[in-house]
Amino acid sequence: MVNGHPTDAIDSLSLNLEILNPQGVLSNDLFQIEVQSVNELTAIDGTGMLASQSEGSAIILFIPERGAAPTIPISYSFGGSISYLDPYSNLMVTVPLIPAVLQVNPSPDLYLHYFMQRDIYGDDPLTDAIEPIIPGELAVMIENNGYGEAMSVLIESAQPEIVDNEKGLAINFNLIGSNLQGERANLGLNNITFGDIPPQSTRLGQWYFTSSLLGHFINYETNLVHLSSYGNPDLSLISGVELHESIPTIEVYTQDDGLDDFLVNEIQDAN
Repeated sequence: MVNGHPTDAIDSLSLNLEILNPQGVLSNDLFQIEVQSVNELTAIDGTGMLASQSEGSAIILFIPERGAAPTIPISYSFGGSISYLDPYSNLMVTVPLIPAVLQVNPSPDLYLHYFMQRDIYGDDPLTDAIEPIIPGELAVMIENNGYGEAMSVLIESAQPEIVDNEKGLAINFNLIGSNLQGERANLGLNNITFGDIPPQSTRLGQWYFTSSLLGHFINYETNLVHLSSYGNPDLSLISGVELHESIPTIEVYTQDDGLDDFLVNEIQDAN
């Protein structure tokens, strides 16, 4: 916006945004609308000013919620108007914006399942014999239940943290191997790249480790924290996370997909 008045400022400036769906229905509620920056303008909320002989601008960020395009791409019209007190006429003026049509694509909707093996086989500290060490397993399955592709998915850390040891024994865990989608991969436990996850599909990462002692896990906890959602849960591309108590890894196939399945204990009890 340019204020060409030689002495007086534009006052009371406001940007009135309108996002319309293909049927012409106002759909601002399906987007997170954030003012990223203003330049020379003091504001765009009805209190804005632009000094004489100056040019101002504002940058607005639109983030679609999942409901904006649930299953197929939808085109929205982004427009509205600008209102301000004209320094030439000293009257309020409303200028319509030329709308721009943008296509909003469906979002991914990711759900994380962690599988932690309950019983870990190693040496029993209560016997004289040395029992064999049998590898245990930790797995992460990422479901994309949405209709948009999740691109370049990365889990920064899958490493479990043991916060309490009931018997106070010294236990060593060693990572001995990992798979991604059933194929051997050097995943490590940090910065795990799952790649692109197409709509309505899953990706599976598995880690194998050994324990120096026999034991079992008796309690589990996992948490999901949204770092940059503007306080709007509908912006998150991850809808939830669960941690399952895994018994063994099994194969249940009507048609072999090359991936393991998991037998889990979903109702935890004393037995």
